[in-house]
Amino acid sequence: MEMNYIEYLKYVEHVLNEKTIGEYARQMKAFGKFKESKDGLWEPVPYSGYTVITPAFRSPSIWEEACEYLPRCLRDKFEA
Repeated sequence: MEMNYIEYLKYVEHVLNEKTIGEYARQMKAFGKFKESKDGLWEPVPYSGYTVITPAFRSPSIWEEACEYLPRCLRDKFEA
């Protein structure tokens, strides 16, 4: 979106307006990978896509093997 500085300020004022935030919040929908349980908790549901999970830090643990395997796996997948 191309806009000048004055238009940008008006846009920022609009999106930070409490009424606008409320309108956007009402339009939000739950993401399909989770479902709310009877207890009010969000539980994961089966998903037929790819998900890559990596640890936030490297440590000499079970994650070390995954940290070494994942780059090879990605390279093989996308260079083939």
